[in-house]
Amino acid sequence: VYAGLGIDDAGLFSPDITGAGVQMLRFTFTSDAGCRDSATQQITVWPRPTAAFSVLNPTCVNQSVLFSNASTPNANQLQQWQWNFGEGNSTITNTGSIVSHVYQQTGTIAAQLIVVTDSGCVSLPATRSFQIHAVPLVDFNLPVVCMPAGVAAFTNKSTIADGSAAQFAYSWNFGLPNAVSTLKDPVYNYPSVGTYAVKLKVTSKDGCSDSLTKSLTEVYPQPMANFAVT
Repeated sequence: VYAGLGIDDAGLFSPDITGAGVQMLRFTFTSDAGCRDSATQQITVWPRPTAAFSVLNPTCVNQSVLFSNASTPNANQLQQWQWNFGEGNSTITNTGSIVSHVYQQTGTIAAQLIVVTDSGCVSLPATRSFQIHAVPLVDFNLPVVCMPAGVAAFTNKSTIADGSAAQFAYSWNFGLPNAVSTLKDPVYNYPSVGTYAVKLKVTSKDGCSDSLTKSLTEVYPQPMANFAVT
């Protein structure tokens, strides 16, 4: 039989009873003839590690979502991180560095992390619930531009699946240094005939963004009027 701290009703040593620490465990054996001997051994109960992580914003569909580990070993060293991303995808890493996952659908996700120490102790799972948000679908119309005024009126056509387009933030670049705007439908005056790469970046209320670049080629010179009198 076993004797010492942490012996349960079945006569076996249970670390759940003692908690973490060093314990002395004695085992006594008695033969059929009544002869008895015992052995004493020191046993170390390691604390369970604590799994913890955070989900970094933004959390956008079809874009990498980043997970930052914040687990603690409580004793010895963490050796393994078991990630479950909440949609049937999982991965196991041997470092606590940031990991990423791309979600294919919007909605509520519950991700989970379990960590294991080099002494073989396994944490309870840590779970975080968060939303995967829609990403703007960026589009805009290119104008026809005539010199010498060079007036270019751009029309934004961007949309988003959750219907929150009214809360978009816009960032335009008209293809020249310092030629920028944050308006929804801006007007810019080009200085000369040419081809310009116009870029629009749209950011949603949840921080999800995408961009689109179009080539503006319809920039025409001023016509020259002339006639002859006979």
